Amino acid sequence: DGPGDGRTVLFVGRLDEEKRVHELLRAVALLPGVPAEIVGDGSRLGELVALADTLGVADRVRFRGFVSDADLVDAYRRCAVFCMPGVAELQSLATMEAMAAGRPVVAADAVALPHLVRPGYNGWLFPPGDVAALADRLAAVLAEPGALARMGAASRELIARHDVQATLDRFETLYLTALGATEADRVAIAA
Repeated sequence: DGPGDGRTVLFVGRLDEEKRVHELLRAVALLPGVPAEIVGDGSRLGELVALADTLGVADRVRFRGFVSDADLVDAYRRCAVFCMPGVAELQSLATMEAMAAGRPVVAADAVALPHLVRPGYNGWLFPPGDVAALADRLAAVLAEPGALARMGAASRELIARHDVQATLDRFETLYLTALGATEADRVAIAA
């Protein structure tokens, strides 16, 4: 169920201007045979569907709209690479979900995204608005099957640091340090 052939590029999010999905569609137009799946809804949906048609990629782009949690998990499983071209990502839960699913990420070098993507390790960053660079980064990940597996595993490893327990442990350490707790105090509290 989907355009996947092991090369599908996935976007998940609101289809509004700051998400810059139009840049992803323009990049897909530069990548013959590469399909894309767009999950989400928003104010730009009609414009994006029309743009895909104008660019001649409508047969390779599937607009899924809002999907159930189970269908979202399936979308992450189907894709080869996740793309977040948005320039207003304060945390980017969709990018984090893709990383947890073991997918490489190609993302705009903006706001929180550089904190999630280590270039060459779990994906690539591209200058916002540079469609050619976005296409080049997607092509680089898709060209080498070994890169997909290696970068996907790196994504999973990197996102593990955002695990709830690990985050709570870090906060606890910070608070105890701010309170002036000694190492003995920390051990006693943990016991």
